[in-house]
Amino acid sequence: MVVHGWLEYISKTAAIVLVVPMTVAYCAYSLYSHGRFGQTIGKHAMGIRAVRTNGDRIGWGEAWLRSCVDVVFGALGVISAFVALAAITDAECIVS
Repeated sequence: MVVHGWLEYISKTAAIVLVVPMTVAYCAYSLYSHGRFGQTIGKHAMGIRAVRTNGDRIGWGEAWLRSCVDVVFGALGVISAFVALAAITDAECIVS
């Protein structure tokens, strides 16, 4: 994430190229982690697990339902990033 942020900061092209793969990677991470383990790394560190209302671990169906919100917000984020990046001229970009 640090390298991603740095690349986006120094290059408009890198920001445009990386916005979709990074969003897909985040959504895939969340989906896989919840479906396979019932928790992400942060939840694991805090001792939290996503479970069904009866206390059983969630399955892939519940993981997909949890991740659909991430996918919707990710798609909105990608669209807004493209709109914002299209509005920035190359002269306005900070290049080190």
